[in-house]
Amino acid sequence: MNLDNLPGIKRAALIIAYDNGCVNILCTEQEILDSAAKVVEAQSAVYDIEPIDQYLEDLSDKEMQTICCGDELDQFIMIRMAPENTDELLHMIWMELC
Repeated sequence: MNLDNLPGIKRAALIIAYDNGCVNILCTEQEILDSAAKVVEAQSAVYDIEPIDQYLEDLSDKEMQTICCGDELDQFIMIRMAPENTDELLHMIWMELC
């Protein structure tokens, strides 16, 4: 699966990776995206990925930072407005990358 077709999820994966120091001399941005794509592909059989991607794509930069790596209370507020399983997918991406 190529995350270029899922720009919201791709953007979220990169924000999570950079916030946690996962992109570095030992792990390139492309390797991060490849790992995130594997998670998304595996979960696409269980979750409806398109609404999650669209929701993430529509977020402002500040909102995306909040949902991916912000304060827990602020994240909770945003997740309540997100499509079902958004939190689970982002958490699985985080677990794979970090």
